[in-house]
Amino acid sequence: MQVLKLKATLRDTDPLVWRTLCFHPETGLEQVSDMLLIAMGWDEENTPLFISNDGPITPDDDAWYDANLNDYLVKHGDLLSYSKESDDEFHVELELIAVAEESVGGQLPRIDDGAHQAPPENIGGLEAYARYLVALNDANHPDHKAAREVLGDDYDPASFNIKDRNEEASDLFDDDEQDFDLAIVPENTLDHEFDPTDIDAHSDIFFRFDWLETIYGLKVSDGNVRNTPQELIDFRTALTEDDLESPRQYRKLVEPLYKKFPNEPSLMLEMAGLYGLTGENSKSRRLFRELSEQHPGNLEILTGNLLALETGDEFIAEAKNLPHPLDIRNHPAGKDGYYHTTEFLSFEEVAIRYAVHHEDIYEALRRLDRLVNFGFLHGDVEQAAFAVAGLMLILIEDAVEAGKLDPEAEDIPESFFAPVSDRTKAILDAATADVLSALEGIEEAATPVQRTGPKVGRNDPCPCGSGKKHKKCCL
Repeated sequence: MQVLKLKATLRDTDPLVWRTLCFHPETGLEQVSDMLLIAMGWDEENTPLFISNDGPITPDDDAWYDANLNDYLVKHGDLLSYSKESDDEFHVELELIAVAEESVGGQLPRIDDGAHQAPPENIGGLEAYARYLVALNDANHPDHKAAREVLGDDYDPASFNIKDRNEEASDLFDDDEQDFDLAIVPENTLDHEFDPTDIDAHSDIFFRFDWLETIYGLKVSDGNVRNTPQELIDFRTALTEDDLESPRQYRKLVEPLYKKFPNEPSLMLEMAGLYGLTGENSKSRRLFRELSEQHPGNLEILTGNLLALETGDEFIAEAKNLPHPLDIRNHPAGKDGYYHTTEFLSFEEVAIRYAVHHEDIYEALRRLDRLVNFGFLHGDVEQAAFAVAGLMLILIEDAVEAGKLDPEAEDIPESFFAPVSDRTKAILDAATADVLSALEGIEEAATPVQRTGPKVGRNDPCPCGSGKKHKKCCL
């Protein structure tokens, strides 16, 4: 689940009055106002209003009840102002400082941090508040009695109790029974019969490009971001299954285009593969070399070569040459800063495979969850889920052997792995079942042998002398 982290700053205060607040992106403006009243210790005596780029929004406007936070705060640094229709002119500036992933179930909205009390409403503004603070601390001040009446005898401007404010918020919003749709299913898929856990689903699944840009700042598109010649796009659009049935037949169709656009990287990659499939391996190797020389930063070629490597050692050796941490934005984007969908998907698969090889389960789960929530349920996501599920089983067995996990427990504690969405969890459950089924098949097919040497544990050095753990080598 995505959470928006906002910094609410009461402008022109010294010392600064501020709060860090967390909201679900779909929180309505009316609920945001209620939370700000709690966070600042104000009441509803004066009419609240938000000030957006489109102008003021008050309880008299439809947007007050229909609009959500994510309609105004999209990327890091976006601002939204909040005020009250009073003479005090208190202005709260809301700034989006982070978009975080959290497991479902935590309190929202909530206050994570903050400092100093906010001035009481109708005190006469910040200057009057400052005078009252001076008078409150000076028993000889002529306004000392008035300050005590307005602020109270025990008023401490530095006091701010997060726990009490969050308890008040919990009581209010539990009563409101806010029900956000936490199922991460794009709206345009809801008309289909759609099983969100089916990774081989044949119904249309639409990629959530806006979500990816809003949450992660990644600009991805299915459009022509690499300026591919229109003639080549039209050719591929018109292809039929009969055209693709035979590599030799398809090669005859592609070769005229290749002669016309000999330096088009996607076409060069296609021809290199077709040369290999039709037995002309020397041409295939030569074209791959030309590709690497002419287009060293091409993401499709880079990720394709990495994913084609069969052994883990080869993959790790090549992947180490990439900029780390693995982020597609370390590689040149296309038109207007966009990456093509296929580039993003294959890059994420590389990142998942790299994390699995390094037993970085948190990174592997985070990447897989992002792929699934983006809408990628077809094809290689099944292989990625299979690999991640296998790593999870290895880590569970290691934890059992180390006494960190009860082997009799029916369920693995949620804290054992990084939190993921319900859809990703369902996919991993299915993948885990497939892994276990495959392991059972291997065990049944294995011929019993009698051990002639000492037993070697999974975490012991492999007896072959590779220097790796037995589980990562001959086992």
